[in-house]
Amino acid sequence: MTSDASPKLSSHSATPDELFAAQTVQLYEHADVAACGVVGVAVFMAVMLWPLAPPLALVLWLLAVALLAAALWLKGREFFRQMPMAADDMGTWARDFACISALCGTAYGSSGLLALLVQSETHQLVWGIIVGGIAAAAITTHRAVWYAYFAFMLPAMTAVCGIFLYLSDWSYGPLGGIACLYGLALAGAGLLMHGSNNASLNLRLTYEGRLNHLKQTEARYQTLFKSSVDAIFVMRGDRFIECNPATLKMFGCTEDQIIGRTPFDFSPQRQPDGRDSREKALEMIGIALKGRNHFFEWQHSRLDGSVFDTEVSLTPFKIGKESLLLATVRDITTRQSALRALSESEKMLQGILSASPIGIMHTRGGRIQWANKAWEEMFGYRNASEYLNMQTRFLCVSEDEYQQLHSALYASARTGPADHEADMIRNDGSVFRGTVRMNFLDPGDPTRGTISAITDITERKRIEESLRESEEKYRVLIEKALEGVVVAQDGKLRFVNRTASEIIGYAPEELLNHPFTEFIHPDDAAMVLDRHRRRLAGEQLASRYAFRIVRKDGAVRWVEIDSGVVPWEGRSGALFFMTDITERRLMEEQLRQSQQWYQSLVENSFDGIFVQQGAKIIFANAQLHRMLGYEQGELEGVDHWLVYHPDYHDLTRSRARARMRGEQVEPRYEVLLQRKDGSTFYGEISAKAIEVQGEPGVQVWVRDITQRRKAEEVQRRLATAIEQAAEAVVITDPEGTINYVNPAFEKITQYSKEEAVGQNPRILKSGKHDEAFYRNLWETITSGRPWTGSFINRRKDGALYREDATISPVKSSSGAIVNYVAVKRDITRETELQQQLLQAQKMEAVGTLAGGVAHDFNNLLQVVFGYTQMLMSKKPKDSADWQSLSKIASAAKRGAELVKGLLAFSRRTPTSPQLMNLNMLVQETKTLLERTIPRMIRIDLKVEQDTPMIYADPSQVEQILMNLALNARDAIDESGILTIETGMAELDDEFCRKHLGAKPGRYAVLTVSDTGHGMDRETLDHIFEPFYTTKEIGKGTGLGLAMVYGIVKQHDGYITCESAPGVGTTFRVFFPVAERTQEEKPAVEKQASPVGGTETILVVDDEDPVRNIMTDLLTQAGYKVLTASSGREALEVYQSHQKEISLVLLDLIMPEMGGKECGRKLLSMDPNATIVVCSGYTSEALARGYTVSGAKAFLEKPYEPVALLDLIRKVLDGVER
Repeated sequence: MTSDASPKLSSHSATPDELFAAQTVQLYEHADVAACGVVGVAVFMAVMLWPLAPPLALVLWLLAVALLAAALWLKGREFFRQMPMAADDMGTWARDFACISALCGTAYGSSGLLALLVQSETHQLVWGIIVGGIAAAAITTHRAVWYAYFAFMLPAMTAVCGIFLYLSDWSYGPLGGIACLYGLALAGAGLLMHGSNNASLNLRLTYEGRLNHLKQTEARYQTLFKSSVDAIFVMRGDRFIECNPATLKMFGCTEDQIIGRTPFDFSPQRQPDGRDSREKALEMIGIALKGRNHFFEWQHSRLDGSVFDTEVSLTPFKIGKESLLLATVRDITTRQSALRALSESEKMLQGILSASPIGIMHTRGGRIQWANKAWEEMFGYRNASEYLNMQTRFLCVSEDEYQQLHSALYASARTGPADHEADMIRNDGSVFRGTVRMNFLDPGDPTRGTISAITDITERKRIEESLRESEEKYRVLIEKALEGVVVAQDGKLRFVNRTASEIIGYAPEELLNHPFTEFIHPDDAAMVLDRHRRRLAGEQLASRYAFRIVRKDGAVRWVEIDSGVVPWEGRSGALFFMTDITERRLMEEQLRQSQQWYQSLVENSFDGIFVQQGAKIIFANAQLHRMLGYEQGELEGVDHWLVYHPDYHDLTRSRARARMRGEQVEPRYEVLLQRKDGSTFYGEISAKAIEVQGEPGVQVWVRDITQRRKAEEVQRRLATAIEQAAEAVVITDPEGTINYVNPAFEKITQYSKEEAVGQNPRILKSGKHDEAFYRNLWETITSGRPWTGSFINRRKDGALYREDATISPVKSSSGAIVNYVAVKRDITRETELQQQLLQAQKMEAVGTLAGGVAHDFNNLLQVVFGYTQMLMSKKPKDSADWQSLSKIASAAKRGAELVKGLLAFSRRTPTSPQLMNLNMLVQETKTLLERTIPRMIRIDLKVEQDTPMIYADPSQVEQILMNLALNARDAIDESGILTIETGMAELDDEFCRKHLGAKPGRYAVLTVSDTGHGMDRETLDHIFEPFYTTKEIGKGTGLGLAMVYGIVKQHDGYITCESAPGVGTTFRVFFPVAERTQEEKPAVEKQASPVGGTETILVVDDEDPVRNIMTDLLTQAGYKVLTASSGREALEVYQSHQKEISLVLLDLIMPEMGGKECGRKLLSMDPNATIVVCSGYTSEALARGYTVSGAKAFLEKPYEPVALLDLIRKVLDGVER
């Protein structure tokens, strides 16, 4: 079959499928940008609408948009992961993208509902602009596929238009119209950009197609050059510069031996026509260089000197400006011989063609010139007249198929014979499938026509299709087989299916043509090869065996193969069916070990174990025999219930029967078992229904729980004790995590058990202990030693508390610490009471010391004051001596006042209590304070009208108020507020338990607070101590608050102080509410008392200076004076001069025998004795004690001489009687 038409070159324009595939790829290339844009604009819109729209609706909408964007992004990733793909798949992916775009557009359109809720024209307008903007932006990312863009734009813009038209008013109506026009403009712009994009894509695809065609063409020509059977030269002038492999073979030389040489170097000296080879060659080259193709015959010689005939074609061509020649040399030696034999064979060939079963025809110019008998029969023609000069295109079923076949045949005729299939049509119109092979009758002259051989392959195609279907069926079966299928030949793998590839761990291409031994474990390779050789040799061996392989990743797997011999490509090969049995072997090994372990566990178990079949025990381990006191084997064959106490026979029988019937029964319970000797013990059994030799049975574990029950009872008692203990108990693990706390811990710390368990004890940490404290604690307990000490911890409500604790490590039998146990006792109240007690004892001790100092100091002041008064009485008042003595007397008075302060602190100052109104005293004192305190300090008075009356000494209460107010003044640097309040308070038992010295009851409260600099805790601990002061030297004696403390205590009251640096200070003084009224004392008229007398007075004092001054004073007043330095001496003197002595001046505090005992003995000696007590102590209680004992009066040291003489005169004259 031939034709004059030349084959057309492809224009390489993009097909619709190629164009759509490129559009889809471009669409997914913008998926990331589209997803980011969708999320970004949604976030902006949510921020804009957040203050006005419902937050929950906004969050849900934003979440929906984010999920759609994520779906789009993930879809893009998956698309490029699956590239390349078929055209049909591209359509599916494009539609998926459009669906997601439609959902995104719908989501943006639905945001209009949020805009409606906003009811803000500005926000609704901005919303419309945003949605319109993102719809416009979608043109860029969606333009490749028009319906993807419209899927996004239409729902979004429809919502904008619909909402604006729905809100139709003077502003929204036009906006709705504009939005509709804008939507139409977007649609038009999208279509325009889609068209422009398609044109650009088509241009790019066309360019790429043509470039690929050029590369393919170059590759084809390169292949032709190298694979051509003809020798091909490239010549520059008369020199060879390149040749193909056929040249080297044809001339019997190497490339180095021919490059750079000339054609006449490989020619005999003369050609067959007698011409010189060099001369004729240069002539032929010259003709070709003139630009004409030149064909001629030439005789060449090989390197070994042999001569052969060739046909030469010289074709000029240029590379750049350089002119070259392409020489094609064909060895025609055989052809020449064939020509000689051609005439002889023509007749034989004609006979062969006529007898050939293959249809053969000769065509020229596309028309039939001749056909053999087989052809006539094949096409249904009776004689040549029916088909001669018939166009060959009528032999094909269609014009298109004819053109395709003609082009293929024409191309193959030039490149080499090749069979081409086509549907052919017979004379009667029936169709058959045939193969056509066509050659030019004269390759040198295509116009002479072609010879075509046609074979009817209809039946062969049917058989081939049947074979193909069968092969496909078996191929699928092999590829999908769960077993690996391997074919080996010559020791190498020739075929592996997918399962085998997965088992061995290599890709199929990595396995094929590789020795199978490369993948066998080195220890098994020799065994496998030996079995393979013996099987190929015909030895009968077991076909199934196992060995190990080594996977690509280094893992070792066990495989089992079933081998056999099969023909493979004409020779014998080994067929292996391979199964991965690694897991099975592992399970078999585990089963074997499990059986060993089970047997070991049963025989060596600490629990007794027996198996019963029906009612009889068929197996019992050694431990059960020992546990029940039987010899080994005695229990087998015994009814199972006989191992239990009779009280449990019915229970165990019924449960065993129920289990064997398949019923659900409690598997674990406690029973009483009975030994062979009749003794019993408690045990715990665990039973399970099993099958024994095809019959139902029960397997029973028996554990002796005698010791456990005892331990549990001990633990219950211990747990009860811990639960009911008053001390907190905490158990932690070795890392300090709390595992248990008792109720006392919950009560003390205010943390419930649920809050504490799982936490670390540091939840109680107060910050009052440094790191060294906790480091020492942990070093102690982690070393295995108990730690004992005190904590200051913090309760759940933030309050601090103190506790004593003992933390002990709990060790396991191996000595490892498994727990820590802390037993802690809350000592907060005890500590506070102890501190208060210590403070009270300290104050009492200081008070006692102060009283003693006051007594001795008063004695000294008495001497100074007495002698000063005596000297002043002898000097004129205007003299310098009198002035000097007056200053001494003033100093002595100031000393006396100081002593009074000490005595007030020690509560030894005589008081004059009376029923008084605290509010009135405060208001009166305010006037005095306003003259004393600077005006920069404001005095606020807050008195409650129902403040109760108190029974107190007004002057001392005033002194309290003045001292506290003046301290407040000194605490305020410049300006501030001094607040004085009164009120009433009820002190309960709880308050009194926490404040030592306080008593329950009703109290009138005096509160003095300031806004001064405040005091720290160290200062607060010492403020009531005598002589303690924080003021500068000369600005305070340190007795002010000490006097306040003493006066409050003397009135059975209580005082508190609250202060902190920078906050200020508040004092609260609690006075007991008056329960009785004061009896008014009658006023005593002052009478002029004599200053002296003539009576005898006994002066008793252990201090010589005091006795001397008193003796001098009394003597000057006219009295006769007797003295005694001690109580015993006084008794002796009084006994000697009893009738003379009119009055005894008795000091109260003396060594050996004090004034109290001396006075009692004097009164027993003489009940009418007149005694006046003198003392540096001024305790009202002491004074009253002596009055009751018979003393007539009490005189406080130091006293003025006139006071002494006046008192003596009154007593002697009976005024005090």
